Amino acid sequence: AADSPLDDNNLCYVTGNNGIDAGADDVDNGSVTLTSPKMDLSDYTDAVVSFQYWFFNSGGAGTPPNDNFEVRAVSNGMSATIFSETQSQSTWRPSGDIHLKDYFATLSDDVRIQFIATDADPGHLVEAGVDVFRVEPMGFVSGTSSPYDPAASIFVSPNPSHSSFTLQYEWPGTSGAVLEVRNMLGQLVYSKALNAEKGLETCGDNWTPGVYIAQLRSPERQGAPVRMVKQ
Repeated sequence: AADSPLDDNNLCYVTGNNGIDAGADDVDNGSVTLTSPKMDLSDYTDAVVSFQYWFFNSGGAGTPPNDNFEVRAVSNGMSATIFSETQSQSTWRPSGDIHLKDYFATLSDDVRIQFIATDADPGHLVEAGVDVFRVEPMGFVSGTSSPYDPAASIFVSPNPSHSSFTLQYEWPGTSGAVLEVRNMLGQLVYSKALNAEKGLETCGDNWTPGVYIAQLRSPERQGAPVRMVKQ
């Protein structure tokens, strides 16, 4: 099967992809886990996780198949199962929006998402895939961030882009501002201290395809986030 058609590239994470007998390259005798990089979500009250997944379970010993695909979130040293699937389908399916605030009172600076495919006893054919993975922070923790300043603006061109982006920014009356760009894991991929209230910055030429968020920040205020798409 191909990767999900809902993104701009042709890659995904998959448990096995060799063009040989199905039972020779699937999950066997336990679990396989894919873990995201850590994400600092400590400034936010919530984050929405979504992804496309593939889960196929058939054949083998015993009827019906008894294996599963689940997703766990880890924060503050605690783990919670945020998604579980046992029904087999040979197609990509959406997870829907999963709110981490439903599982954790607070989010830490070391949040990770784990995707787990398990072959339980007795063994069966088990394959799983993950694509179009997104984590979108929402809501600022009181005292850590200020409301968006409408005077702060960013215009991105071209958007989407196959190469670099030009960001035209303006924030009158602000000093000590920083232009930041983060990926959908919340990781900082670009940061520039700004010495003027308006100007142009170019970035993104070597970024991998995906969605990025640009934002102006100062010690006291912040601008509204702006979505950027790298193709």
